[in-house]
Amino acid sequence: MKQSFIIMTVILLLIFSIPSVNRSERNNWQYYEYVREEEIVKRDQNYYIEYHEETIIVQEAPRVFIEPEVEKEGFSWMAEKIKNGSHGVVIIEYQYIYNSEGKLIAKNPVPNSERYYEAAEMVYEYGSEPKVGVIFAVNRITKYGADCGGCYPDSDGVAGTSSGIKVTTSSIRQSNGEWKTGIIYDGYYIIATSKNIPLCAIVEISGHSFSGEGLEPGVPFQAIVADRGVPDGTLDLFVGSEYNLEVVKQTKKENNYLVEIIAQGQWINNDLNQRVCIVEKGPH
Repeated sequence: MKQSFIIMTVILLLIFSIPSVNRSERNNWQYYEYVREEEIVKRDQNYYIEYHEETIIVQEAPRVFIEPEVEKEGFSWMAEKIKNGSHGVVIIEYQYIYNSEGKLIAKNPVPNSERYYEAAEMVYEYGSEPKVGVIFAVNRITKYGADCGGCYPDSDGVAGTSSGIKVTTSSIRQSNGEWKTGIIYDGYYIIATSKNIPLCAIVEISGHSFSGEGLEPGVPFQAIVADRGVPDGTLDLFVGSEYNLEVVKQTKKENNYLVEIIAQGQWINNDLNQRVCIVEKGPH
């Protein structure tokens, strides 16, 4: 009952939030609601109608995690999807009315056109090997800089990572050999993981409350596995300097970190013979 109430509330909000058309553009037509086509023809032949459906996600597909029926050779804390799910959606048909110049003068929901499709569960099974599509939780995400105790920067302040990517407290060497100010490598944040996550893997991290350097609480971000030095269940986020860890703040003490491997990069030498991670840009 509560879910149905929420869905109907969402539908009503969507309908009543339709942008209004300037009154002067209506040419004395009262387009405040759906208009029958024969009525438009009767009034003026210069107006025409199109119909379009819009799909709105009202509920994300829930994730369900299960234990394997037989023992698997992977990691007990990694889960792979064994059943696809779907989002709960509302589909609404709209009537678009255009004038003779092709300008939209009204957009109205077609009465009784709303259709709701319930969300279906995505099922994940524990015991997977690390690969694209696998999901796992971590207990905490710490922060580190190029001047950390085990980073050993050289006289120029340049420190290495396990992947070969070079960093300083204020910049990162990109895959093409150019240095770029900030904490981003080829469009990704840098993290250190345990050895059980492949180097150059791209992950998407959700359920966090980080703020700063482009990160927003609750908004998933993508990072590249470029370093080691932490155990399973922990990630270490590169933020530049140990003396400025609060450039990225944790806005909540309790977080529900969820990590998904979304791509696997290549660990190669670039044209300058520098060891780097190369990631083929995909739809993620």
